[in-house]
Amino acid sequence: MCETVKTIHSDKTAGRQRTVVLKREKGNVTIFAFDEAQGLREHTSPFDALVQAVEGDAEIMVAGKAIVVKAGDIILLPAEKRYDVKATTQFKMVLTMILLSVDTGSGGLSLSGIQTHCDPVRNLHPSAN
Repeated sequence: MCETVKTIHSDKTAGRQRTVVLKREKGNVTIFAFDEAQGLREHTSPFDALVQAVEGDAEIMVAGKAIVVKAGDIILLPAEKRYDVKATTQFKMVLTMILLSVDTGSGGLSLSGIQTHCDPVRNLHPSAN
């Protein structure tokens, strides 16, 4: 059965808006909007995190490595690795936190083609190919 996605939680602080649209035991989906120079402070998560850059540019530090992302990029942040996000322009992203199964035969999610070492996947839009 399909569900209409509704806002579960939304909060806004100076320079940042966060909207949780899906929350489950094994993951959640959150939409973020940041003003330039705003972001998320360094932290870890028990979940793998799929970042989909929707608009603007940001620098994401993952385990001490800087990754520049721009609209259209997708990166996978491995669970338990320290990361932070800093917008270099106004920036919007969708953050999907999910427990990934290594054994895809057991019904786990496989993200083949997504770089687990955090290099962005670029040009995913059909018109870009």
